[in-house]
Amino acid sequence: MFKMRLFAVLLFALTMAACQSGKDRLVQKIDEMEKRVFDGATQQVDRKAAMELIVLYEQYADTYPEDTVSAYYLFKAGDYANGTGDYMSAIRYYKLCSEYEAYSRREIAFFLQGFIYENQLQDLENARAIYSEFLARYPGHHLTRDVEFSLENLGKTPEELIEMFEQRDSLESETEAESSGAVEQVPS
Repeated sequence: MFKMRLFAVLLFALTMAACQSGKDRLVQKIDEMEKRVFDGATQQVDRKAAMELIVLYEQYADTYPEDTVSAYYLFKAGDYANGTGDYMSAIRYYKLCSEYEAYSRREIAFFLQGFIYENQLQDLENARAIYSEFLARYPGHHLTRDVEFSLENLGKTPEELIEMFEQRDSLESETEAESSGAVEQVPS
């Protein structure tokens, strides 16, 4: 009986050591790939290395979903996917990341889904849905004003936004001038 318990304890210890070493090896591969992804000479991201890194991030998150580092890696995978133009993958990674309750950047990951729908994919319906849900979930977040602005201006071109700002600035200037008495009255 004692030998069976000893064997079970040893087997458990070996299993735990093997798991830990597998995790350590994966983290080491991620660290090495992170060093290769940015080419200092060209000041560019190596697209192939970035895609390999994304696979490693996802592998880590799939293998160790309860580890808090998984959310961090998913966020980074979203950043790299977005940077390489794989917008749907970026949204998927940000969505997965935003589901980690304890992750400090989960709200930002949630916001970035709407941002990509709006700005990269021009999918205003999905952007509106994400932004509206963001406001319902995180009403006091520091991005709330940005999300409200985005919702109010979905679909407007940059030119329309510039014109809107110029009109607003012009009205504010007129109001300031009137309140200071600097505006001359022209007789009719």
